[in-house]
Amino acid sequence: MIHDADAPAIAVADLSATYDGHPAIVEVSFEVAAGERLAIVGPNGAGKSTLLRALAGLHPPSSGSVRVHGHAPQGHICIAYVPQQSTVDWRFPVTVADVVSMGRIGRVGPLSRLRADDREIVRRALAEVELDGFAERRIEALSGGERQRMFVARALAQESEIVLMDEPFAGLDVHSREEVINVLDGLRSHDVTLLVALHDLGLASAHFDKILLLKGRALGFGSPNDILTEAALQRAYGSCLRMVRGEDGVLVVHDTACSGGRSERPGGTS
Repeated sequence: MIHDADAPAIAVADLSATYDGHPAIVEVSFEVAAGERLAIVGPNGAGKSTLLRALAGLHPPSSGSVRVHGHAPQGHICIAYVPQQSTVDWRFPVTVADVVSMGRIGRVGPLSRLRADDREIVRRALAEVELDGFAERRIEALSGGERQRMFVARALAQESEIVLMDEPFAGLDVHSREEVINVLDGLRSHDVTLLVALHDLGLASAHFDKILLLKGRALGFGSPNDILTEAALQRAYGSCLRMVRGEDGVLVVHDTACSGGRSERPGGTS
């Protein structure tokens, strides 16, 4: 599909969608320019996954519109969607190379064999995420961080211009999180537009250009400094939250009157 050169990478206007018959997102609007990185944050049940699936053309909206480079999202091979790890059948008997090679299907066709140049693209994608030694490993044997790096390699093999990731840091230890962050940072050199749903506000603040604060409706959209305010976080997460800015991001502090005085990063450990 030919892109509209004057259109943003993603433009969402008054988007509403349901999940299991109930409103999941209501009249959400925002735009993301090519090459920008957007973190979608909010509490559980805020509609983050539904929004990403609608952007990927996998979930029909009830009203409003999504435009990808000026067109409806269906039919774009430039979009790579990475679901939550819990939705993937990791026992399926495929290798890392098999999964990454799937990124070429949109280019060569579902019944076509990969050509030599396609196999070279897959090899380079694996090398870029430092999984070139894992090509023949079964996916069930991968760690959480290796699984996310594999999906990024698939997006690179697909030659994606837009990557949508749903909770890629969920369940990862500190080392694996750093590995995935480094790989995502490497996407900047490819001018990839990146949209990630996540819970960790520190990561959102430190590694993303813009933040969409979501709780069914958009409670804020803009730079981390503009969006991660105490008032906005209280509207999204409840009145028990207080915010402290540290050198490495945003620390959310639970009010002692509400939750026993614990301090934690959302998605992290106490």
